[in-house]
Amino acid sequence: MTQQELLKKIQQLAFVKTELELFLDTHPNSPVALENYRECIKALDDLLKEYSEKHGPIQARDSVGDSWTWTDDPWPWQSDFPHNEWSASDGARRHGDVKNGNMNYENREGRG
Repeated sequence: MTQQELLKKIQQLAFVKTELELFLDTHPNSPVALENYRECIKALDDLLKEYSEKHGPIQARDSVGDSWTWTDDPWPWQSDFPHNEWSASDGARRHGDVKNGNMNYENREGRG
């Protein structure tokens, strides 16, 4: 799988995990939901591990080693995506609305 394919699959499983958690909040005795949740967690953990081994840390906790490397490279959602670029000159992050071709600028504090 490519880096982008791995990220997409991780996002999908993270969404399913959250949905299963919400379902289990209201159906705590559902054996099918519990089994699906366990399988989802296992699959998500496997993908997160695969991503980290191939492309570097995807979560801050993955970068804890001899030194703090979380901020050394672009974050996973920034790398190799032309619509996510940092402008060093103005400190603004440009992220695009790919569907409509619109661009939105905001500073790093999140204020427009």
